[in-house]
Amino acid sequence: GWVPAGCVDDILTDDKAALPRASHGLALRRWRSSDAPSLRSMLSEPEVWRYMPEAETFDGALTTDQAQDLIDISNKANHHDVRAVTWFGRPVGQVRLVFDARDDGAAELSYWVGKANWGQGIARAAVAHYLSDLSDVSTVFVRIHKDNAASLTLAHRLGFVPAGSDGVWRILDRGLGV
Repeated sequence: GWVPAGCVDDILTDDKAALPRASHGLALRRWRSSDAPSLRSMLSEPEVWRYMPEAETFDGALTTDQAQDLIDISNKANHHDVRAVTWFGRPVGQVRLVFDARDDGAAELSYWVGKANWGQGIARAAVAHYLSDLSDVSTVFVRIHKDNAASLTLAHRLGFVPAGSDGVWRILDRGLGV
């Protein structure tokens, strides 16, 4: 998961009433071509990339054409399920599930929210909503940078438990009872 450690912590609560505040107006849907400018803008922020595994390949601002290419890939490939996170109809982030080719029942979850929407509980609400709709997956795991305290906390709050580490990345998983 990719919620930056520097964001305002709005997930350190067991209060289930806090979730609807952020989830009101939240929806998950496929990316659309009309979203390319928003996707370009969000993914042009270095802070959004800071804890992503792909951060080493980030070389600055994306073009709208590159954003459109990402949208096309997200909607056509069958090795993953990619959803735009929208809040009151506006794209604000993404959740993605990559299916493990070695294990039909396992998949890796990743998520991010654009910098303008950090600290509003959107990532927690989006991930919780996405996980609640999964079928045909028995185990979901996340790979979180060791310095990303907010995302580690989010994963723990949503029932993920430590499953390993390679020094930089913490692996947490959660069974879904399928």
